[in-house]
Amino acid sequence: MIMRYKNRECILEEKHKRDVMIITSGIILPTIMLNGSISARWRISGAKLITVPFVKMTKETRSTVAEFGKKLLEDAAGITQVVFE
Repeated sequence: MIMRYKNRECILEEKHKRDVMIITSGIILPTIMLNGSISARWRISGAKLITVPFVKMTKETRSTVAEFGKKLLEDAAGITQVVFE
């Protein structure tokens, strides 16, 4: 998905900008969007999908994110485990 905003505040709080962007190149790292806001970033390490939330997630939300992430990446990347940091 490609999105362009003059002001990203509507989807990303300024305090998290450096968590998801490589400022010098403008590259945005892989992120998770919940309820219209970027709420976490993710990366793959071996067979693990590692998620780094920026907001407090309920157990239900974590479960949903883990289930969706595993389902989405299980075949493509061999993901067998989802970890929250």
